Amino acid sequence: MAQATSGSLSAGFSASDPPTLLHLPRGVLACIASKFDSPKDRLSLEASCHTLLAASRGELSSIYWGGPRLVFSFYSDEDVEDATALLAARRPTVSALNLETSSEIPYDAPLLPSPPLPGLKELRLLVLGFSPPEWDSVLQHSHLTSLVLANCWFYEGAGAQPLRVLNALQQLEMSGPRDDEGYPVSPPPCLQLAGCSQLTSLTLSSCDLGDLPPGLTTLSALCSLHVRCDDLSAAQHWSDLTHLRQLTQLKLERCYLEEVPEPLSHLTALRNLWLHANWDLERAWERLAPLTGLTFLSLAYTQFSHLPAVLSQLTGLETLDLLGCNQLTASDEAWRPLQGHPSLRFLNAMWCEGLAAVPALLSTLRRLEDVNFCLSGRLREGGGWRHLTALSSLTRLSLTGCGLQGMPAELAAFAEAGIARL
Repeated sequence: MAQATSGSLSAGFSASDPPTLLHLPRGVLACIASKFDSPKDRLSLEASCHTLLAASRGELSSIYWGGPRLVFSFYSDEDVEDATALLAARRPTVSALNLETSSEIPYDAPLLPSPPLPGLKELRLLVLGFSPPEWDSVLQHSHLTSLVLANCWFYEGAGAQPLRVLNALQQLEMSGPRDDEGYPVSPPPCLQLAGCSQLTSLTLSSCDLGDLPPGLTTLSALCSLHVRCDDLSAAQHWSDLTHLRQLTQLKLERCYLEEVPEPLSHLTALRNLWLHANWDLERAWERLAPLTGLTFLSLAYTQFSHLPAVLSQLTGLETLDLLGCNQLTASDEAWRPLQGHPSLRFLNAMWCEGLAAVPALLSTLRRLEDVNFCLSGRLREGGGWRHLTALSSLTRLSLTGCGLQGMPAELAAFAEAGIARL
């Protein structure tokens, strides 16, 4: 039985109150739900629930209440009816709702009550297959500002009505189901975004898109876009990004990119950029040159042997993530783009198995505060620890999992100051 997750505690609940899980027979919840909003009644109700819990052997539903947030885990049509009854009783107070299930059988009843819950702003649905009435009950809540559809799919006839009817949405996160090998199964039919003009954050993971969703170019308020686990390697897939010049955060994760998409050169408002887990990404790095406002760049799991030359032009960069760049060597040529970089403060070189020594050019990065070499096991072969002693701003050096038998003598001062850790 899945455990209910914690919610925000308010409306008469103190942070010290333990979460209360109910496993009650069908119909009982609706009878007692109306008392939840009174702190005095809640205390007496909690004692009553222990008795009801002992009397109930079915354990049909798992429910956690925390002020205006409700979390449900259910496994049958009866559980859905319990949840619907409870929501109907608490209509005025529910502002955030989580629903999750492990069943792959669609439920016959709508997930949410009608008329819509007037105060519901945040809705999270986990591992759900939508039938037409279930999906329609979601879309009737047109005042939602945040919607998460995690590992959800649509049965035949569901999803015909698109998401654009939720025109108050500010945050949308969708992830589709995957097959046994981890590949996305089918694209969501509802992904039409033309009416979602207030959307500021969009995450699409394992949605088998085939292309960026229709209506993306109309999202003039969008500041954060995350696309993950979809084969969008062809250049034409990214043309719509040209219109999203207000983006400050962009994640293109495991999109099978072989070159930096050309539209990225137009996104000069970007501050944070993830291009991680694109193993074959090796061309057109110069397209990042106009992004002089970048402060964070992740190139994790990219299989280059030399850092891209464009890094020398990203003079505002403060954090560089090179996690799992196993082909990257320690040669001066490989690290030349970072020589004397004026602003780099955080360097993640964790699990870089090609580093057989500390790169000598790190000694020129005088603003470095935090360096992570964890699990870069070949560092012990070539040493080069003296190159780190010039880093007067260093406050943290992580060497866990590097196979060192003890702290290198060159780093004794760092160890004594609590900066270097094995």
